[in-house]
Amino acid sequence: MRLQVARRYAEELGLGANDGDRLWEVPPERLLAAQQAVRQAVPGTVPAAPWFDGDVVPGSLAAAQATVRPEIPLLAGHNRDEVTLFQLLPGNIMSTTREALTRRLREALPDEQAESVIAAYPDSPSGTRALGTDLNFAVPTQHFAERHRAAGGATWFYRFDAAVPVIGATHAAELPYLWDWSGPLTLIIRGRLTSGRQALGRRIKDHWTAFVRDGAPGPDWPAFATPERATTIFTPDGDRVEDDPNPRREVWRGIDVMPRG
Repeated sequence: MRLQVARRYAEELGLGANDGDRLWEVPPERLLAAQQAVRQAVPGTVPAAPWFDGDVVPGSLAAAQATVRPEIPLLAGHNRDEVTLFQLLPGNIMSTTREALTRRLREALPDEQAESVIAAYPDSPSGTRALGTDLNFAVPTQHFAERHRAAGGATWFYRFDAAVPVIGATHAAELPYLWDWSGPLTLIIRGRLTSGRQALGRRIKDHWTAFVRDGAPGPDWPAFATPERATTIFTPDGDRVEDDPNPRREVWRGIDVMPRG
């Protein structure tokens, strides 16, 4: 599938197999137009994403996991209900049904562990939402933070819980707070801009700015380390710190499952 997507990109851009250096000459507008064309030609995929090529990035998931840069501070986290956006978007760009999620687990994990993970998530809409969020976002991100901290790197971790009706705290819901987005999509994923949500936006900007400027998000955000796994929870009603807030973390046993495709 990845090669099919790459070939379609090359066709749209008029590039051959040896024209990689010419990509630097392509205007952004043309790249975006090619992305939309590939999305229509190869539905059900993310038309622009990194993948393990052994050149720009490591050649496998295991090689990427072994590549740790502890000298670089890390701020990482996820949103509480990441997959709800993908459940609503057309095109099936990410599998979110119970059947698809459990199939991925059974294909990737030893039988006993796969069944332990599946059993930890109720066969209900909320359980499937939590499974999809953990499988694709929350658990791999926490494992990344754990590896970084184990290597001696300064690490901070968060969970974004500013929910709205229907989709909760979905994928990308934190971005309107950080960048002052506007428009219909912003209203859907951020909700009405109440005084509490305005204050949340100011806090997030202050933390991210401090991290970029100073290498740390501020004195009121404790560093992440095991076994406590201190996690800052962002909400419009005020933020809090919880130790190890994901009750299902242990069933994954430190293993990440690669996406399909």
